[in-house]
Amino acid sequence: MKKIAVVSMVKNEADLIESFVRHSLTFADVIILADHSSSDKTMEILKCLQQEGLPVVVRSLYQVELAHQEVMNALLQEAIDDYGADIILPMDADEFLVNTENQLSCREILQQLDTKLLYKLEWRSYEPLKQHEDEDKFTLLRPCQRSHDFAPGQKTIVGAEMAKRPGFRLVQGCHFAFWENNPNHPQIAWTVAPYVHTAHYHWRSDEQYMAKIATSWINNVSKYSVNTPTASYLKGFYEKIRQGERIEPDNLLKDGEVFDLRPYVQDISLRYSQNVRPDVLKNLMAASVLVAESYVEEKIKARKKIVTVVIPYLGDRQALQQTLHLVEEQTYPFLEIFICNLSGTEDIGVNLAGNADGNIHLLNGENLFDTLAAKAAGDYVQWLLPGDSIRPDKIMKMAVCMETQDFDYAFTMVNGDESYADWSPYTDILVDEEFLSADRERVWKILLRDGKNPSRGIAGTLIRRGIMDNCHWFRDCFLSNRVLQMTMWKLLMMRRPEDGRYGLVGMIQEKELCAAPEKNIAIERYVWQQLEWGILLLQEGDSLGDEGKRIAQQSMKRNHDMVAAHKQQADEGLWQQYEAMLAQLR
Repeated sequence: MKKIAVVSMVKNEADLIESFVRHSLTFADVIILADHSSSDKTMEILKCLQQEGLPVVVRSLYQVELAHQEVMNALLQEAIDDYGADIILPMDADEFLVNTENQLSCREILQQLDTKLLYKLEWRSYEPLKQHEDEDKFTLLRPCQRSHDFAPGQKTIVGAEMAKRPGFRLVQGCHFAFWENNPNHPQIAWTVAPYVHTAHYHWRSDEQYMAKIATSWINNVSKYSVNTPTASYLKGFYEKIRQGERIEPDNLLKDGEVFDLRPYVQDISLRYSQNVRPDVLKNLMAASVLVAESYVEEKIKARKKIVTVVIPYLGDRQALQQTLHLVEEQTYPFLEIFICNLSGTEDIGVNLAGNADGNIHLLNGENLFDTLAAKAAGDYVQWLLPGDSIRPDKIMKMAVCMETQDFDYAFTMVNGDESYADWSPYTDILVDEEFLSADRERVWKILLRDGKNPSRGIAGTLIRRGIMDNCHWFRDCFLSNRVLQMTMWKLLMMRRPEDGRYGLVGMIQEKELCAAPEKNIAIERYVWQQLEWGILLLQEGDSLGDEGKRIAQQSMKRNHDMVAAHKQQADEGLWQQYEAMLAQLR
């Protein structure tokens, strides 16, 4: 059996994304989607579909420009290399594969295709008869009309063996393929796919189409310019909208015939497609903000400020590999990476011989933090501990924040709005109504009183180099292959004379930049965290005042009572130290 994959780049397709996914999975084994910063419910629906266990892989794109060709070729290769696809269908979310010629299923037809060939997939325009009638139902079951004939254009179906040949490249919206290594770029010959065609629902409602044109044209201009001869149909419709004209159904399909698709498709029920009517202004505003952000990011990248990424290695090879992958995905281009080997073994299980750019450095030995301080060239520092997860644009956005603020922040951090159990070692920092900037020492007193770390962990910060030097690069924050995170926050938050004017910590509210740390940590790790907190309270509790100390002591006692039944899961000696520390705090 051949493995079939659908790949697609989507943006603001909430009104039909569930229909597209569920229908595509009637013939495909996996769908790989790249979401281009949707501002509607597209990602929310995709996450729900994933939670059902459906084979839906979602990638997120953070660039503004409409890099359709580059993205689709990358998804094509991912389908082949990572998912073993034999037949790949590059499709847009408004395209549905159907067979209205006979009773063969789409999957049966695709299974008969040759993996060494490129296929032409014919294309036909379809529209709902009434734009808002049954809009929350499966798209192909709604009453529709279609064009009398196939459109002059086409899409492609790609055999994996064809795509593996050097120089293969999908171009022009996946309508064609070329040999990239041929100086004349000859178009690759195709074979017409039997029976099946694409039902193209380009228009579903006036709101949807106006939103599509407005945002797509902005994204297209971001990559090219208004004078580049590309996507001319977008430009024409954009001008109509700009001049106050509405895009009516007959602008798109003037010679349609009523057609009933129901005998040719499965009866599919939708679960997440209610209240998803497109909002033109909302999507246009979101697209405009992304363009403005991109403009600022380009200005900051021109400064070429280096960010030093520090990755402590504590013996978990898989975690190290995952962290390196996160760094490779970062959109900020000026990074240097230092792996600090604290495991006690020389073999970290990662081959750095292929590090062509020379920007990954492995540090060993007792004085590795001195070496780190001497070799690091960064203007800013990003720490990534085992298990931390950050979005590909995290460093970019925080570097922009640090470089454009009027305040001289010691560092910026990401807050969140997660719901944590009382005993969880993480919390959201509530300072005034909205924490945008605050005194570092004030924030530390909150953390010390509550025994918590900020909800996004140390990965949620970008630290000014001078502050990192004054913290001695956290050299005293690692003990027995464990990370003393509260001590890290103490060093960051406690102001020193040598810090100069950097007394403030800045906060950005885009919590998705960093994944929240796990909420339910193992009991032994929890005891370590409580032990660390207790030691810090013994050292600095007087700074909280009598009321602050009382609150801290009550919280620690309550935490102990909540987990006492699980003490057998912790090391006996560690638990005894924990009990002894509690006795000192009473």
